Amino acid sequence: MMRASHAVDAPHVSLLVTAKDGITMFSRATIGGDTVSKNVGVWHEDMELRLVKTGNSVECAYKHSSAPDWYVIGTATAELDSAAVFHVGQAVSSADHGEHSQLTSGVVDVQPAL
Repeated sequence: MMRASHAVDAPHVSLLVTAKDGITMFSRATIGGDTVSKNVGVWHEDMELRLVKTGNSVECAYKHSSAPDWYVIGTATAELDSAAVFHVGQAVSSADHGEHSQLTSGVVDVQPAL
């Protein structure tokens, strides 16, 4: 997940996976704008997710941990560069109210642009 701020209506790009819906890309381009989504319905127990930011564009991709190739879901635009700092993190949700969920996290790699 990348967010321009912690505000509830902040521009953001998120890539989430649930057993129920598979992988979904969410984004909001501007402060207070609508959140749009794109679902690919792919789910596997051992998925890796990747966000690559270039300017205000963020490419969203996934792969099975044992596979060599990344599959690009799409590229979203969000006003992340207008903030002095933008936020990067991991999100977890069971997608079912009242149910618990667990996040197993590996390496989180944040690299500056070359």
